[in-house]
Amino acid sequence: MRTTRAMRKLGSELLEGARLTAPADVGEIIGALCAAYAQRRGTERKVDFHFTSFPPDTASGLWLELDDVDLIVVEQHTRPEHQLVIACHELWHLDEGTCDSVGPGMLVAARLAGRHGSLAELLAPGSGLDAVVRQAAARADQGDPAEIRAETFGLHLGNILRSHLPSPREQQFPEAIERIKSSLGWGSPVPRRDQHQPVAASLTPMPSARP
Repeated sequence: MRTTRAMRKLGSELLEGARLTAPADVGEIIGALCAAYAQRRGTERKVDFHFTSFPPDTASGLWLELDDVDLIVVEQHTRPEHQLVIACHELWHLDEGTCDSVGPGMLVAARLAGRHGSLAELLAPGSGLDAVVRQAAARADQGDPAEIRAETFGLHLGNILRSHLPSPREQQFPEAIERIKSSLGWGSPVPRRDQHQPVAASLTPMPSARP
């Protein structure tokens, strides 16, 4: 599926709102995207994210619409490039509001996180986030049109955001690289130019083509 005008518009607005400076950690990038989306929406409702482990061969991402926040859950045991695609995939679901295909059981799964689905209870140790992830992942449908649209957007924006990640060497030896830069008198890295201008919950199915 090709990117649509709506996908390119949302991607451009999120990039503008995130105001990223390369290199940036994947958590910084996803956090900036979430903040940019919340600001773009123009309400007090926040968008947050959380890294966790998903059951093998099920899903790699999840959007939960809780009472006080929209939570993007991303697989922690995968490459940063993949995590960017997952987060962008779920942000598209959030923007499009596509969640009906996962079924009414998702409401029950989300409520397992806490009495009123609060973020604080969801992230507390032993809160049941694992149960939420497992029940939601079991309902993932990779062939759903909504999933195809979300994956297309995820790959589109994720590919652009890859240039903001540190190089593999910088990720492996971040402190040593910074010391060398400092000793040589180098300034802050120049950001690369962009090459291109369900409750509600959603999932990023696995396996899936990733950059």
